[in-house]
Amino acid sequence: MNARRKRWRRRLTAALLLSALFAVWAAGPTHAAETRGGDNVVVGRDEVVEGDLYVSATTVTVDGIIKGDLVGAASRITVNGTVEGDILAAAQDVVINGVVGDDARAFAQVVQIGPQAQLRGDLAVGVLSLESQAGSVVTGDVLVGGYQALLAGAVGHNILGGLNRLELRGTTSGSVDVGVSGDQNVSAVQFSPTGQVAIPSVPVGLTIADSARIEGKLTYRAPREATLNPGAQIVGGSTFEQIADPVNNVQPAPAQGLRSLKQFAGLLLAGLLLLWLVPTWIHGMTDTVTTKPLPSMAWGLVAFVAVIVAVLIIVVTTGVLALLLGLLTLGSVVAWVIGFGLLASGALVFGYATFTTYIAVAIVAPVAGRWLLHYVRPAWAESAYLPLVVGLVLYVLLKAVPWLGTVINILVVLLALGALWQWGRAQIQRGTPVAQPVSGLQPA
Repeated sequence: MNARRKRWRRRLTAALLLSALFAVWAAGPTHAAETRGGDNVVVGRDEVVEGDLYVSATTVTVDGIIKGDLVGAASRITVNGTVEGDILAAAQDVVINGVVGDDARAFAQVVQIGPQAQLRGDLAVGVLSLESQAGSVVTGDVLVGGYQALLAGAVGHNILGGLNRLELRGTTSGSVDVGVSGDQNVSAVQFSPTGQVAIPSVPVGLTIADSARIEGKLTYRAPREATLNPGAQIVGGSTFEQIADPVNNVQPAPAQGLRSLKQFAGLLLAGLLLLWLVPTWIHGMTDTVTTKPLPSMAWGLVAFVAVIVAVLIIVVTTGVLALLLGLLTLGSVVAWVIGFGLLASGALVFGYATFTTYIAVAIVAPVAGRWLLHYVRPAWAESAYLPLVVGLVLYVLLKAVPWLGTVINILVVLLALGALWQWGRAQIQRGTPVAQPVSGLQPA
């Protein structure tokens, strides 16, 4: 009984984890899917899985062929055979030695791409360590976020990422655009128990080895310039943007000034576009912030929590439904359920990010600009666009100040969310029909 309960718990946990991690996955294909679970799941060398395979286990080994996608959660996932679709993996170790017909996406401690591996799409990972060994081929882009990466294989398009340390030894047919913090005080997060795949040693910062060749342009942001070995070939040239020193927290003034100017231009364009497209709505939201700042702050906090709760509800509901349908062997429906759930949560997150990044500033900045103009030139405070411009200048300047910028950003987001929440409540109340008195019972 306990063993059965553990299996159910493992399957439920895996389903929820996969739903949360792969919000980037679009709706699944229409062919049939198969679910498997247990301690050790093996797709044998002579075995062919005709559709998608959803699996939760301690170890997953694919020596045969999967005609569709492989969606797995395990301690270790090893692909020695062929996956004709995508790989979507959450594991401590992910090792790919075979062929992947499309994209591979993974969240893991270690992702290792072996010397015989061929990935015929993109490789997108969130990792402690990514290693592509010499001889491996990724025909698409490599997107990596994490602690370190050692790329010795061939990449067909671009390399994009943000890491603490990165070493390039292989060839890249496209460009490389990365941010490398190079913080020597940051150490790798160790997982327990220790994984079975060895983690390579990568120097701090960005290193371009003698064997590396970049056909496109190298663009990197780091506290200090990369280590470029004499034999390294960068056909498209390189651009270095110095960022804050993670040890001393010193931001180069030219870089900060350029970043602030770009931010101002983007926010101004978004604000003017909103004033042109939806002027009545923007003015209404701005008036709400002006006349009800404290209620807006309070409702903004409520709205922030509501967004988080809504995303969690979507993820949990999707995971539970996918698990139940999988156990009922309705595999073809599982793909649609997960796809719809992830699209819904992704749309909600995207909408929230867009609102808080651009629209919130366009709502609150005119309030600050109008307040400031009242003390300088009261007549200018009634201008249609000048309060927005002045408010954005003030916002960008304050945003560049350490710590204060974070506080200002939080205040702006809460005020705008609160105004949106109050506007939404008003629309709902306005749309609710008012109860009419029953004939004959009207008051005299």
